[in-house]
Amino acid sequence: MKNETAKKEKPNFGKKTAQVEADTWKACDADETCIESKVGMTIAVEIQDPDEHFTIPDLKMYHQECEGGFIEIHEKDGYHFRCKRCDISRDIAGSDANKEGMINAALNGVKYKTLSTHLDMVIFISNK
Repeated sequence: MKNETAKKEKPNFGKKTAQVEADTWKACDADETCIESKVGMTIAVEIQDPDEHFTIPDLKMYHQECEGGFIEIHEKDGYHFRCKRCDISRDIAGSDANKEGMINAALNGVKYKTLSTHLDMVIFISNK
C-alpha cells in the first residue's frame, strides 16, 4: 500500500561533508594502528562484462549520498573521485588492494571499503 502522505525530500546538495549518521569503520594496519572513520562517499559502480577490457577510469560510477550523481574519475598519484552533481570529492591511494577492490565491485558486485586521504572511508558497491 502506497503512503500518500509521505513527503519527498530533496537531497541537500550544499552539504559537502560526510554523512551525519554514517556507519563507522575501524581500519587497522599491520602495526595495529587503528583509525575509526565515517563514510565520506559511497560510490555505486556499474557492473562490467568480464570479457571486456576496462581500466578504473573507464568505469561508470555514481554518488549514492546525492541520489546518483555521476562521478568523474582521475588517476594521478592514486585516484580522485568527484561528483558532478554535488561537487564532493575524495582521493584514495592507487594501491593494488584499491584497484582489486574497485574491479571486484565492477565485476562481481563485491562491496569494498577503503580509507580516503580525508581519513574517512570510501565505499564501493554495485549499481544493480
